[in-house]
Parts: sequence; structure tokens; C-alpha cells
Amino acid sequence: MVSFDRARASVGLSNFVEYYEDYCQYFEQPSVSNKKQLAQKLLVLNPKATSIGAQGTRINYTSIIFANKWEMEMLKAAINSSHPSVTNAIKKKARSLSDGLEISEFRRTDS
Repeated sequence: MVSFDRARASVGLSNFVEYYEDYCQYFEQPSVSNKKQLAQKLLVLNPKATSIGAQGTRINYTSIIFANKWEMEMLKAAINSSHPSVTNAIKKKARSLSDGLEISEFRRTDS
């Protein structure tokens, strides 16, 4: 069993927030080709990315985050982070995503 802290460290808070929609889309439609496309996108767009394999690992850990319903914890961790890589823009996006998740969750439990 993978811990939340391990998954968080493997994905990275800024990366999770920045590519949240892409990770959601992959989680909803996992396939080898979708994983390859997403890994390539992460490699090209992330200046800190080092290899396609590392991006595949990152995708695997994001799938674990979604499977365990830890996405809200990831967003809250980003909002509350004091790490310099978590910019104000990332925190703002995390707040927006978090608000959207709370509304979705409310609608599901209210039905």
C-alpha cells in the first residue's frame, strides 16, 4: 500500500495542480496510448522533467491519488505549502480546483 506522503512526493504539488485536468482525463480513460501521450506532454512542458520513464512513474502515482480519493488532500497541501516551487498562481489554481471539487462532492451527497 502506497502512503499519501509517498504519492505526494512522487508527483509533486505544483505538477499535480498544473496538470490536474490532464491527470483526471487519463484516470478516467487509462490506456497505453493515453499514458504515452501524457508522459510526452509532461516531458516537453516541464523544464524539470528528466525522462519519459519518470513521467510514467508520476502518472502511476497520480492514478493512485485518484483511486484513493486523495485529490482534495493534494490540493489543500498545495494551498498550504510554503515551498518556493508552489507559486501564488499554483495556489490560486489549487483553490479554484478545490472549490469545484467541493461543489461536485456536495451535489453527489445531496442527491
